[in-house]
Amino acid sequence: IWLPALDAALLFGGLVFLKDFWANYYYKDPHYFKEPVLWFNFPLYTAVWLLSVWINGGYDQRYDFGRIIRGLALGSLLLAAIYGFLDEELRSSRALLVLGAAWSVIALCGLRLLLHFAEFRNIRIGRDRIRNLVIVGSREESARVTSLLQQAGVPKNLIGIVSPSAGEVSDPACLSSLDQLDEVVRIYHVDEVIFCSRDVRAQDIMAWMTRLGPAVAYKIVPEESLSIIGSNSKDEPGELYTIEIRYNIAQPGQRRNKRVFDLLVCAALVPALPIWAVFSKKRKPLIQNWLPVLFGRRTWVGYANGTENDRLPALRPGVFTPADRLSERVTTPATQARLNFLYAKDWNVWKDLEIFLRR
Repeated sequence: IWLPALDAALLFGGLVFLKDFWANYYYKDPHYFKEPVLWFNFPLYTAVWLLSVWINGGYDQRYDFGRIIRGLALGSLLLAAIYGFLDEELRSSRALLVLGAAWSVIALCGLRLLLHFAEFRNIRIGRDRIRNLVIVGSREESARVTSLLQQAGVPKNLIGIVSPSAGEVSDPACLSSLDQLDEVVRIYHVDEVIFCSRDVRAQDIMAWMTRLGPAVAYKIVPEESLSIIGSNSKDEPGELYTIEIRYNIAQPGQRRNKRVFDLLVCAALVPALPIWAVFSKKRKPLIQNWLPVLFGRRTWVGYANGTENDRLPALRPGVFTPADRLSERVTTPATQARLNFLYAKDWNVWKDLEIFLRR
């Protein structure tokens, strides 16, 4: 929360300075702007700008200026539309809104330049930095992966290897056994983990990907393969031939979209109450779960009851599931597990909307 709080302080403080400046410079009256501008207009401007930056992913990747500027631009357009609907006494000045929009871009981008310099001692924002890497596998497979990385010319900072068994922990290059991988990632600030599929089972790889979360990049080396699966850049020369491995529902932006979808559905159900309360077959679960979904204890669409859900990214209990339309004869545990896997891997807002609207 510290970065949004710092952004809010910068935006609000800048607006207060601009108010005094514009009152003296343009209106020649230091008391021109009335008191509501401080307790209504400026908090509204700040909240809309920050909300728009958040929705556009400006806090998922703090140094992505494109997301920040796009969020501030959309927020400014929304504020311009809101301005026309305000009462006369609450319309402070269109000039303040325009100046505030310019200040928001300068303040938020300038703050991130300072933070980037403090963290990396440079302002080369947008350039890939060398990532800290660990390899999970036996000594033989780890040596083969290291050779592949060197041949591909990929700049990596290899921290060490993590052994899938406790027997190789005595090796000087070995950092720990597999059951301590999360501690290795935390202690050494690991950005990327490469799993050797010969030594680590597929279900264990998926479980660790879920446990460590989307902040870490994951790759898999198939046995006797000359490629590494899972890179984020499959087309650039010098990189490894890869495909992407990830759960969509685990990405911060997608989780935010899912929460926004839940809230929008809750809001839409209120004015439509006379219609769905009479004609919808789902009126009972809608009524029972409206408040739990609103307060984040449940979600409108979630996993079907399955035995392997703990290997998937965590979700709140769902009111509806991908298996709702299937008969009991078809919904075996294996089918439910597969549906849940595909739901998590390929999630998007339209998938939730489709499941929610099913009769």
